[in-house]
Amino acid sequence: MQGSGARSPLVPDGSFESTDDYFVSGVVTAVTTGLYKGFWLQDANGDNDAATSDGLFVFTSQAPTDVEPGMQVCAGGKVKEFFSFTELDASGNNWEVIDTVGELAA
Repeated sequence: MQGSGARSPLVPDGSFESTDDYFVSGVVTAVTTGLYKGFWLQDANGDNDAATSDGLFVFTSQAPTDVEPGMQVCAGGKVKEFFSFTELDASGNNWEVIDTVGELAA
């Protein structure tokens, strides 16, 4: 979703969000409940490309109570650029816990 550039290739130039919804699956590595409410997903396998990130912040607008580190989650929504920070906007509880796989190694 993030690509190798300064912003996601899924977000058109001159815009701050994608025109389509996208879905991503990964393992939750952290949950945030402060100013930025949501969780961090990481691809457990990665793409072996040092120029791209294997992690993504999933914005939920409210502190998620059913998600915790080690859970495999599928989330969907618009890809957004928020002050040069790529995120997936899954507000409205647009995610589903698929499995609990355990926390990933650092």
